[in-house]
Amino acid sequence: LRTFFGCLARALEFLHEQKVRHKDIKPHNILIDRGNVLFTDFGLSLDFTGADGSTTMSMVNGMTPRYCAPEVSQYERRNTQSDIWSLGVIFMEMIVVLKGKKIQDMDEFLRQRGSQQ
Repeated sequence: LRTFFGCLARALEFLHEQKVRHKDIKPHNILIDRGNVLFTDFGLSLDFTGADGSTTMSMVNGMTPRYCAPEVSQYERRNTQSDIWSLGVIFMEMIVVLKGKKIQDMDEFLRQRGSQQ
């Protein structure tokens, strides 16, 4: 699991370099095959080759609230940074598991203290 952090980060960097925004990064869309970690399900992805950038304002076709960036859930301007947010949520869950905790523990912690500043 520890090696997957770098693999996933590099894979996302590669997608963005290829002018592709995934738009639906979540654990269900990550597969492990013989030690390789892969992004899957590009059904919502955006190829922004030839565009000025990856920013969109169009209607959101689908989202998983737990993993979508705030700008996605609020239907605001979004870009490749939204993919990075989603991957960050997955990384947070991976760290929780590596620390021997349960995802439910993290959920409870965030419910109690998540919005405190």
